[in-house]
Parts: sequence; C-alpha cells; structure tokens
Amino acid sequence: MDLFGTDPATVRTAVSAQLLFGAVFFSLSIRMLPGYRMLPLWALANLSTLAALVLEAVGTGALNNFAQLLGGISMASGAGLLWAAIRYNYNLPVNWRAGISVWAAAVVCIGLPSWLLGPDGLTYTLFYHLLCGLTLLAGLGDYARSQKGAWTVQSALLMVLMTAWGLFSVCVGVLRSTHLMVTPLEELIPATRNLLAAGTTLIIIALNFFGFLMISQRLSRELNQLASTDSLTGAMNRRAFHRRAATLFSAPAPAAYLLMLDLDHFKQINDHHGHAAGDQVLIRFTETVRGILRAGDLLGRTGGEEFSVLLPAADAQVALAVAERIRSSVEELRIEVEDGKPPLRVTVSIGIAPILPGATFDQVALEADKALYAAKNDGRNRVAWAISETCPACETQAALHPPAAAQKTVPEPAAAMTATALACTDAY
Repeated sequence: MDLFGTDPATVRTAVSAQLLFGAVFFSLSIRMLPGYRMLPLWALANLSTLAALVLEAVGTGALNNFAQLLGGISMASGAGLLWAAIRYNYNLPVNWRAGISVWAAAVVCIGLPSWLLGPDGLTYTLFYHLLCGLTLLAGLGDYARSQKGAWTVQSALLMVLMTAWGLFSVCVGVLRSTHLMVTPLEELIPATRNLLAAGTTLIIIALNFFGFLMISQRLSRELNQLASTDSLTGAMNRRAFHRRAATLFSAPAPAAYLLMLDLDHFKQINDHHGHAAGDQVLIRFTETVRGILRAGDLLGRTGGEEFSVLLPAADAQVALAVAERIRSSVEELRIEVEDGKPPLRVTVSIGIAPILPGATFDQVALEADKALYAAKNDGRNRVAWAISETCPACETQAALHPPAAAQKTVPEPAAAMTATALACTDAY
C-alpha cells in the first residue's frame, strides 16, 4: 500500500533518518537526565515507528499482508510508548499490565482476523490509522490537562498540529475500512493518499520536536525550582519568598499576617554537634512547620536559621494559633543526630506582625523582626506580637497580656492564650 505518494523511497528515507536521529538523541539524553523515565520510552517509540516503516517498505508479494500486520503492530506500539512517555513526564500513573493486555487483545482480536480473513491493507489501516490515531489523541489529552498555565506559542502550535493529524488519521481509517470492507470509495481514497503522506512525514518530525519541547519544559521547571528553593530544606529561598509575598502586598487579603521564626541557640548546635546535625535540625524543623500550614500559606528560609511564614486570609486568632502550634510542635521534637547520645531538643521564637493596608513588605518584616527580638530577649521559646496603633491583633492580645513596652510578648503559654490557640488550631 503506497502511503507516501510520489517517490515513496525518498520520503521514507528522510523520515527514517529523522526517527533514527530521535532514537539516538533520546538515548544519549538518558545519561544527562538520569531517572527521567520519558526518555527511554521516547527512544523506543522512534525505533518502533522506524520498524513499521521498514516493514511497510519490504512487504511485497506473498509477504505483503504479513508485513503489514507486523508494521501496524509496530506503529501502534510506538504510539502506545509515546502515550506512556507523556504520562511519565507529568508523573501520571501508567498501568503497564492493563496496557499490555489491551495491546495483546487488539493483536489477537483485530490484527490476526484482519490478516487472515480481511483484504490486503485492512490490518495496516486498523492499526496505523485507528489505533495509532486514538492512542495519540489520548496522550495529547493527558498533555493538555497537565499543561495548565504553562502553555507557550510553540506548545500550542504543536498541540494543534498533532491533534489535527490524529483526528485526520482516525477519519482516514474509517474511510479506508469502509472502502475495504463495505463499499469502494474509488474517488475519495486516492485523494487522501497525498495528504496522508505529507501528514505522516510532518507528524513524525513534529513528534520529536514535541519530545524536545517536553525536555525543555522539564529543565525549565527544574531550573526555576533550583532558583527559588532552598536546597537543604525545600522551603522557598529568600528571593522567591519576597517575590511571592510582593504579590500579596500588591493586593492584600482582608487580613494577613507575617511570622518571623528563629531557632533558639542554633549556633551552639553547630558548634557542639557539627553542621550535619544542624542541617538535620533545619530539615526536621521545616517538615514540622510545613505540616502545620495550609496549602496557600508561604514558607521561606530567609536566613541561616531564620524562616518566614506568610498567612493570607487569616485573622489574629488564627495567626496566634498557628504560631503557638509551631512553637509547641518544635518544642516536642526529638532529633536523633548521634548514635548513643540523647536526641537533640530545639525551641523556636516567633514574632508576628499584621499586614496593614498600604504597608510594604520591608515595613511589615521590620515590625515582625522587632517582635521576634522581643521574644528572644524575654526568654526565647515564645510568641511575641508587634504593637502598632492600627494593629487589629493588639487589642485582643492586650486583654490577655498587658504590654509592658513597645513590644508585647506572649508568655509561654498562659492558660487563656492556650485555650484560644488550641481552639483556633482545630479550625485551621
């Protein structure tokens, strides 16, 4: 069956070279991106498609129908591998057992009967046009759902191109199946041949560009993550935290609070137990804080042992509840750092400042930092509020703990404060 229109040998050679290049490229990329499961699948998909083209070329005479069976299976297998590669690229599950079962059922229930009983060309039509097109459309659907807000002009154009070809391939499969099994469509079928030949060539090239695009997107995500994440704790670094916080300050929520957290006597941990122990303390501390915060809250490591938490859409009681829960949870930590020695115990001091309309991040951070130092000076392992004339939290806290100075420190934990914090923590 002539899939490539005029001069099929030239077109087939060019497409085969592209497939071979793609297989080599993605195979070599495995060493540069170890653990990226999309790459070996994409390389195998290139080889499987190349095998289909070779089988289609050599299938002549008595071997033609059998070669079409093998070629169709290879082509559909390549599409299935691409589908799995796209899912792996976005960490979506791939049920290999179910996929292989469906593939085997298609071979036994569709491929073999059409090879043994059907007219010449039916097997390749069913596998190459229908199964391959439907599988490609399924993979593109997964890609579109996973892109979310990451669309670019290049990805949108490739998506439109491949979706159009997938739909066209399915339509051609239906027409050719009708032509072979129901009624001849002598005028319509030849008209699709040249379009299909051009589309096949274009889509094979586009698919590898699609693979290159996904590699580029993944590398971009990883670079962005490295640029915005503290490598030790996984929290946002100072620059990323300030950038994200600036968004909130440009359009502040009805009520929001900034918490400054500092591990007490952290330098002594490094001096007496080593920096490896200090690193372990930072990791466990970050895990503890992250487990308390909501999905929309921001956590950043803004200094060596200093962290910042931004609570959008939180009132004074919620801010106190979160701060007190962090303080008490950290106090309960027991961190094993050396065999045979007692586990480390750490505490944290916390300063809280409200985000007021018109305030800048630096202004609020300064107030929270003052409150943090007040907590440090008052004995550590406690929560302190920043006092300002317009602070909505201050009246609440003043009723519990009258201010003695410009900063009001919340003592560790007073009965009234503890009851309020626990109630708010449950709601949080």
